[in-house]
Amino acid sequence: KVLILPQVYGYRKEGTFIYFAAVQGYAVVNLKDGTANVFLQSKRVEQIESTFITYHDDLSFFDGETQEKLVALPHELIAYFSGFGSTTVGDGKFQFIFVEGRESNPSYYCLMVFGVGRYGQYDTLLSSLNGFRRNRKSQMMYATSPQGYAIVDGLAGTCRVYFTDQELAEKEYQKDIYVLDSFDDFTPEEQEMLRQAEREGLT
Repeated sequence: KVLILPQVYGYRKEGTFIYFAAVQGYAVVNLKDGTANVFLQSKRVEQIESTFITYHDDLSFFDGETQEKLVALPHELIAYFSGFGSTTVGDGKFQFIFVEGRESNPSYYCLMVFGVGRYGQYDTLLSSLNGFRRNRKSQMMYATSPQGYAIVDGLAGTCRVYFTDQELAEKEYQKDIYVLDSFDDFTPEEQEMLRQAEREGLT
């Protein structure tokens, strides 16, 4: 799988075509022949070399009717509040947060995910973190804990997580959270990044 268009906020299926609107551009996918025509508004998104994907400099490639369908898609961009002391990438959906302890409960760091509910619901993905790294350039975050390992892709707005705690692995999560079956489901390079974060701790 490859990331073609990150942070999609509107789409519509019509016949054999699917129309996408995203933070970084637009795309039309033809389900019949498996091709995609993409217009990227940002140079930060890598173009995929494929005979099935064609990139265009602007929307003028699409006919007038297609342009109207694309710009008529819902344009709702969600941004998440980033509190004092939190570290995040992308739109802030996933955050590295320090939780101050009270009385007999010690303080700890955790990786949290925020929802899109009316009151901004959130959930803790990993608590008691023992390793964390952020790459500002690639907008990636790496988190480790006794409960598991997680990699956040800020540009895509997704998180892949492997839980060593089976109870956590069996919970239901938001659609942008992908629970892996094994640590080996991370690439060797990603495994090394996670191990390095774990070795170096929360420095």
